[in-house]
Amino acid sequence: MKPRIFIGSSMEGLPIAQKVKHQLEKNSAIECIVWNDGTVFGLGASYLSSLLKAGSMFDFGILIGSKDDKTYSRGNDIMSPRDNVVFEYGLFMGQLGQFRAILLLQKGAKKPSDLDGIHISIFGGENDIQISKSLQSQVQIISEHIKEKFKSPKLGLLPSTSAAAGFYTNFLERLCDYLRSKPNIEIDKKRYDHFEIQVIIPTKLQHVMQNSASDYFANNKFREHSFKPEGGRPIWTQVKQDPTKKNGLIICDMPTTLTTIHDAIKMYLPHDYSPNSMEFQLIQVREINNFISVLKSKIYADPFSQRVIKFIEYNF
Repeated sequence: MKPRIFIGSSMEGLPIAQKVKHQLEKNSAIECIVWNDGTVFGLGASYLSSLLKAGSMFDFGILIGSKDDKTYSRGNDIMSPRDNVVFEYGLFMGQLGQFRAILLLQKGAKKPSDLDGIHISIFGGENDIQISKSLQSQVQIISEHIKEKFKSPKLGLLPSTSAAAGFYTNFLERLCDYLRSKPNIEIDKKRYDHFEIQVIIPTKLQHVMQNSASDYFANNKFREHSFKPEGGRPIWTQVKQDPTKKNGLIICDMPTTLTTIHDAIKMYLPHDYSPNSMEFQLIQVREINNFISVLKSKIYADPFSQRVIKFIEYNF
């Protein structure tokens, strides 16, 4: 799964936006949508409502601050970005946070005073060749920034963060604590001393994720089993013999708590949108990505969990 980027600009800055899109998609696993692609500002929708939803549909926003308007400021004439570009940058910063909203400002363009002291990307030069080289350099830096920040979980309005934290605490952490204290376990008179925990992540959401989970377990010949920690409630899961290891056991679960994310997106969007709408699909992918990021941040903090847990993508 890769990050989705919204690229905004003025009409005059559109060629720069297209260059940014081309370089980001060429050099890294990033998907970019420029504001005029037709998938953000739909027919019949206001620009403001579309922009407000865009903050939930994308992982990052890049706004191109090109020198478009002559502004008289404090006794001087200075070139400034278009007002709507500055507004959209503030909107994305409010929704995505200061590290996921990126202003790519042309050298010599007026910078909002609120950004004093904040490092922003600046490109420029005396001719087209110099501008292109400078732009290429800044986009490369932005690309590395996006790949780094995309690994970090994001606390948003939708419940992927809390759903992932709950799944880890209530299931994965308890299961790993049980297994780490057992050099081997016996199920149906067979002893196992190698364990792999598979977390099945669907590529799309349903209102009732339990149906998808049941189909997956049946199709892959898992059977239900409960581990019984001393002094604690049973841990219900699915198990089968690992075909690659003589005494290996695969322990499997699909986080059906993902149902809550599906239902939250449905409530978040207007009633006339369906799970097949572009808005639903984009928000769905972002929330699944964040769910995985939160889980990984917790799993990778524990060497045992990191060693035994594996993510499996399931496309039903």
